[in-house]
Amino acid sequence: MTATKKKKKTLTIYSTYEPEVVARITNDGQGNNTVLFSSDLLRPTIDRWLKYGIIEWVGVGVEAEQRHTPPSDPEFLTRLLEYIKKESNLDVRLQ
Repeated sequence: MTATKKKKKTLTIYSTYEPEVVARITNDGQGNNTVLFSSDLLRPTIDRWLKYGIIEWVGVGVEAEQRHTPPSDPEFLTRLLEYIKKESNLDVRLQ
């Protein structure tokens, strides 16, 4: 049985008003996240996401329920991308 190598992912958050990177979060594929900041604008928020994960409502109406995605989850950056796009007007890209 061979181990599957998990892919490294990088989430980049760009400023809405200037073409600059505000923050870059990289997951090494093993559940470890590192972050580089070029601005302190989102530092407290990103630090909180990396410590506690994301808690969001999914579903509609009475079917809606809370979903918690911890920062070690393989889907963390994908869900964070969706969350940021839904909640803000920041330009966010996942590679």
